[in-house]
Amino acid sequence: MSEFGRLQEILDNGVRAARAGDRETAQRLLKQVIAEDPNNELALIWLASSVTSSAERRMYLQQVVRVNPNNKRARDALAQLSQRRSDQVESVAAQMDQDRAQQRSAAPEPADTGEGGALSRLSPFEIGLIVTLALAIGVGFLAFTNLSEQAEVVERFTDTPTPVTPSSTPRPTDPVEVIVTREAPTLPPTFTPTATATQTNTPVPTATPFPLPEFEAFLIEREQNNPSPVLFKVDGLAQNPQLIEGNVRDVIYDLSGRTVALVKDVTYPADEVFDTETTVTEIFVGPSDDPASAEQLTFTRTASAHSPTFSPEANQLIFVSDFDGDDELWLVDINTRVVAQLTDNENIQDRDPDWSPDGTRVVFASDREFSGSFEIQVLEFVLQQSGGQVSTDDSLNTITQLTNDQGSSLQPKWSDDGNWIAYVNTGDGDGDILMMDSEGLRRQVMTLDDRGAEDKNPSFTPDRRYISFISNREDERFQAYLVSVDRREIIRLTNTENIAETIDYRPMLIFRVQAQN
Repeated sequence: MSEFGRLQEILDNGVRAARAGDRETAQRLLKQVIAEDPNNELALIWLASSVTSSAERRMYLQQVVRVNPNNKRARDALAQLSQRRSDQVESVAAQMDQDRAQQRSAAPEPADTGEGGALSRLSPFEIGLIVTLALAIGVGFLAFTNLSEQAEVVERFTDTPTPVTPSSTPRPTDPVEVIVTREAPTLPPTFTPTATATQTNTPVPTATPFPLPEFEAFLIEREQNNPSPVLFKVDGLAQNPQLIEGNVRDVIYDLSGRTVALVKDVTYPADEVFDTETTVTEIFVGPSDDPASAEQLTFTRTASAHSPTFSPEANQLIFVSDFDGDDELWLVDINTRVVAQLTDNENIQDRDPDWSPDGTRVVFASDREFSGSFEIQVLEFVLQQSGGQVSTDDSLNTITQLTNDQGSSLQPKWSDDGNWIAYVNTGDGDGDILMMDSEGLRRQVMTLDDRGAEDKNPSFTPDRRYISFISNREDERFQAYLVSVDRREIIRLTNTENIAETIDYRPMLIFRVQAQN
């Protein structure tokens, strides 16, 4: 039997299994086809009908659209998934509020790191759409589509989400808090950076945890009464600080951990065009092993550029700028330096973007529903297969609201497997760290409402066992902390006279591979 015939037989058997309702067999066979022929449109559409996770279903339907942009039924199914998710957020939030009122004394369950569930299944109508499409294509036909590798110019997206009515944030029973305090080290005479502490008794959430000191991170601190922040490289417990450079207000790794983006102040002198000197923040990009050599990427001059986030391939970067008068999301190609505007809404603030690990979504905060009240939104777009460029076909570039919380929800961050989002909510009158799944469901308060402390700037550790954050929970000084995802352990990382601004952990490939398996 020829190679084509062998693959066709596997595809036929996979389709028969899907029709018979044998999802496990169908997935196994269809994934085998996709592994050998990633552009097999028929295998992708049947695989989308066989998986139970809405995240997986969305991924395969988006692959169908990449192979065949004219596949209307796949596009319709994607649009229905986005609408259904928005409806689920509102209905599940209301149910959680009812459960909270009835079970105030019940302890919260540990965070579930799985996916799927009853809410993620397709409706019969959606399955019918997929079956009809598969029959139309024909079981005997294999689609091999050669996609153009020419990069397209990015156009702005202006989709508007469906309004939802605000409601209270569900609050489970507070976790057990164990604070581990560390002593400050002796530091270089040029600056007094973060703590390099001696570890004391630190409980671990798993039997065989990855040693925290073996992680790497960038920590930004500043001296009290000194507005200029300084960048340090530290280990996973914020020990062994290495002074990198000053004048760094933000830092973020790319998904590989090899590249970083820095936000720094830049002063432009007066010239024949601008008659006054201006100082704004601009974005720099460089190797993570030598961030001091990073080169300037943005040149806004009259407006600030900040809050960068990398595409998975690290060839594009989304950032925030008030270039048009209010904060909007912008995209820049790192190689060509071409800049395009992603959101364009007058008197609406879009901020805090974070690009998903699969490259198909950007989560961000916006006050587009009620001025001054921010909610977490997700912008979904189609990517070209060539280089992961954002497509100019914006018919699927939809914006969906994930949260419907009391107060404002800000600073969302994906876990490295794309299954969870950590964020800040101010519903209790101060900032608390919350976590929800990628659909905006299963929300949990991760930090205590502790005497008005402000918790901010969350970010997952590479193994997803902890969420790092900055807090003034023990005195007026903001310091770096970790909270375990089971909410039973809070570890204090820094303990100096300096003010901690951010801490960002270097991604590690081993944990992404484990998540995929």
